[in-house]
Amino acid sequence: MGQKEVVIFQKMPVSACLGWSRLVSACLGLSRLVEVVKRCLSRLVLACLGLSRLVSACFGLACLGLSRLVLACLGLSWLALVRFVT
Repeated sequence: MGQKEVVIFQKMPVSACLGWSRLVSACLGLSRLVEVVKRCLSRLVLACLGLSRLVSACFGLACLGLSRLVLACLGLSWLALVRFVT
């Protein structure tokens, strides 16, 4: 009986070390997964920021084009008024 206890006691540290190494490798795997998720999220955020910049740039260009169109119409109406008066 005493010999079985010694054998079990000798095997326990090995299995405990294996358990700890599995736990450590699982934690490392989780940290790698977290890093991958972080990278994906940062790329998604950058893509959204780029899209919002593109939309704002297009909106700005549209507003600029609209204001130029309004100014051109005002200029034409002013020119028509001047011709009508003279």
